[in-house]
Amino acid sequence: MLDNVPNWLIENIEQHDQVLSVNVEIDNVITIQRKEGISLRVAAISSKVTILSMVVDVVNAHSFDFLLNIPKNAYTVGEVFEFLDLRKISYGGLGDLYRVISEDDNWPYQPKEVSFIMRGLEQHFKVLSVKRLDDRRYSITRKNLPMVIILALNDYDFNTETIRNGKQIYKTFDGILASNPNVRITGGAESIAKSLGVKIYTWGKLLGALNNIWKKS
Repeated sequence: MLDNVPNWLIENIEQHDQVLSVNVEIDNVITIQRKEGISLRVAAISSKVTILSMVVDVVNAHSFDFLLNIPKNAYTVGEVFEFLDLRKISYGGLGDLYRVISEDDNWPYQPKEVSFIMRGLEQHFKVLSVKRLDDRRYSITRKNLPMVIILALNDYDFNTETIRNGKQIYKTFDGILASNPNVRITGGAESIAKSLGVKIYTWGKLLGALNNIWKKS
């Protein structure tokens, strides 16, 4: 948890075209008054790895509408999303906060990529349920087929570094979704994925593959 909200963050938020004012409340909490509409109370943390107990402590300490995690590419366990959803608290990075400021309501909020993936998977006739394991992995329970875990990576240049980083951070998955619609997948990325025993799917190919068994038990 932050002891206080850094000045650079307040200055950046003040530059948003929908923001009238930003006021520091207590500790790591600020209130953003939109030019039109309701105010938005934000608690800020700075954590490269965000776990449930940390978030519970912040929620118990303060009342707020949005939990801002400042570092880019931070890892967040799936329990955090479930916990905050139950309490109608939005969550994300600075870009997510900017998008919420532009909305009429503070909740519900989901990043566009996450919303697209969740909605698309849940509408698939072979899919019974989808659960976010963390910020990039989805567990998919299917009808009469084994459960699979996909790792969704949004890189535009899908190369060997993309796969190596994904494996290092997220460890276990059965397939990789190249979720950027304009993605360029290199041969090197395909080779490394094959060596890991997984395939790289674009969105259309993933929807087709969900009808099949991915690997033998």
